[in-house]
This record gives sequence, structure tokens and C-alpha cells, in this order.
Amino acid sequence: MARISSFIYCIGSERNISTDGKGEMINAVGVLSAITPEYVPGLFSFSIIFSLLDYDQNISNTIKVVLSDDAQKEIINSNEIPLPIRHEPDPIEIPNKYKGANVCMDMRNVLFEKEGVYKTTIYFNGNSIGVYEIYVKGRKKA
Repeated sequence: MARISSFIYCIGSERNISTDGKGEMINAVGVLSAITPEYVPGLFSFSIIFSLLDYDQNISNTIKVVLSDDAQKEIINSNEIPLPIRHEPDPIEIPNKYKGANVCMDMRNVLFEKEGVYKTTIYFNGNSIGVYEIYVKGRKKA
């Protein structure tokens, strides 16, 4: 069953191809434990990075990412995003439990209308597989 093995909120993400062209690395820039825009209400840009493991990569699968406030109001809904289907055998035999995909998503100019806890829910093929909270507080008072 698909699962999230790690989840990070950060200022940005960098995707780098290895020098030999055989692999890909994702770097989190400025890991966040809270989101602190200048003002709330206000806009803030950030990224999320997560590892999706233990699913059949040879068939069609989708993910969806939803960011909502503490009243369950959706702030962002990515809708269904298809995951790539593997058409070649895995060159390194790793058990399915430990292989999958690393996903980066940039959230640009997100309007945070109030301070408080926000939740990011990850859906796999329509089923929620993880909920991740972050606190939002403005740095200055309007």
C-alpha cells in the first residue's frame, strides 16, 4: 500500500541530475517548521517535498495535494496528477516497500487569510495517505 516516507515544507526545492545521468537528487532549500509571511493576511511562496513509496509503478496512478486551513477551507487543490508509468525493468532490485518517487511541488503566492494551523493532505488514487500540519503566523502586525 502506498505511503509517504518523508514530508518537508521548505522555501524552495532544487532538482539535480547526477553527473553520470543515471540518477536524480532533490535538495530542500530552507526547511520550514512554520510559515512566516511578512503579514497575515498575505502572500507567501514555498515548496513541499515528499517521498511516495510502496506502490505499483507499472500501472496508472495519481496523486492529489490539498492545502486547507483549520476550518477545512481548501486553499490549494492540485487536482489529480498522473504519476509516470515505469516501462523498463528496475536496474537496481529494491523491494517495492522502499522504492517509489520523490515529489516536489512549488506553491507560489499562496494567500494566507488568517494565522493558525494549515494542513496538507496527500491523496493517492483518491485515498488520503498522509496529513501534514504547519503553523502560519505573520512577522509584523498590519
